[in-house]
Amino acid sequence: MNRVIIVLAGLVLFAACTTEPEVKNISGAPNAEVLQEDLTLEAIIDSVYHKYGSERINTASIYFDFRDFKYAYEQDKAGLKRSRKFTNDKGEQIYDVWQGNDLTRTINGKHVELTEKEEKAFINSMNSVFYFAFLPKALKDPAVNTELLDEVEVKGKMYYKIKVTFDEEGGGDDFHDIFLYWVSIEDYSMDYFAYQYFTEGGGVRFREVLATKEVGGIVFQDYNNYGPIEDFMDRYEEVDVIFSENGLQLVSEIKLENIEVN
Repeated sequence: MNRVIIVLAGLVLFAACTTEPEVKNISGAPNAEVLQEDLTLEAIIDSVYHKYGSERINTASIYFDFRDFKYAYEQDKAGLKRSRKFTNDKGEQIYDVWQGNDLTRTINGKHVELTEKEEKAFINSMNSVFYFAFLPKALKDPAVNTELLDEVEVKGKMYYKIKVTFDEEGGGDDFHDIFLYWVSIEDYSMDYFAYQYFTEGGGVRFREVLATKEVGGIVFQDYNNYGPIEDFMDRYEEVDVIFSENGLQLVSEIKLENIEVN
């Protein structure tokens, strides 16, 4: 890890080469007098991961509501158990349980048989919700490839601009997707992210943090979700510039409610 030089009143006291400073306050910088020079991308991601308490997700059971669904992420004796409950248009109570490589569905308490296509679609749908809900945890997934593109300014604040691509093996059905993350140079907050997808004709989404909330030592975020006014797939990596020039339109709000962490 590159050195973090701590300067007090112009006097260099020491150089620390082992760990990043612990972030105690989500709203502020780790230390107003800490100057970080030549940080590696790994060190930046470690700092973001620590700031958001992402390591706690691996041992926690987490419950939240998203739109009309109730989601659960539970540490079970048989392994990680992910589930959702909702009421469909017919008034039926649906309960999906995803554990290991299998998903089971019950309707009004009765097990129903699923085709392979249906099971895969439901797993992908659930995985997408947990993926976005637990960001920036996914920055350390095994199939992730990261690249520091630049240091940029968005709305008067400086950010590390990080590009993420995925290996085909372990990257899921959407391994072709390309993500961008904007991490504050000042305090490691992940204030923006974007993704370019290629299914169903493809497209771009850009998300801006709407609110942050800490529950059980984990920081969760709500977002304004933007889409393009005009197509710019070939300029995707410039989406932050397009956002600053009002070239995006608000599509929806992404909000997690009734969050519990055990």
